[in-house]
Amino acid sequence: MSGYQKFCYWLNGKELEEIRGTLEEAGIPLVQEIRIPCRVLRISSEIGLTPPSAWEGFCKRRTSWYEFSEKAGKFLIVSKRPLDIPGPGDKILMIESNFRPDHFPSLGEIEELSKSAFFQERK
Repeated sequence: MSGYQKFCYWLNGKELEEIRGTLEEAGIPLVQEIRIPCRVLRISSEIGLTPPSAWEGFCKRRTSWYEFSEKAGKFLIVSKRPLDIPGPGDKILMIESNFRPDHFPSLGEIEELSKSAFFQERK
């Protein structure tokens, strides 16, 4: 495993402005990703900001969940290190995992699921 670790914070506009000031005072540049949200998740990215408008960009299909979630309208800050900042609540810690399922579903199981009323209502 590569030791991937990212700390994520979802903020409203007011919280972002407070945190931006705190980071600037500490000399930490906040790189903004305005088109492709997943770039802030790269292992090489030290700290990045994804504004709400970025979720409508390049990866629109893959990021379609955003506008229907409780995160809609919020800004995402992703950092390699935990940030000592007031206000954003609990941070989300993303780490690499070595999880492997006991088995993968068979073609028959996938077909059965795809025909289920539960799946059809939620697809």
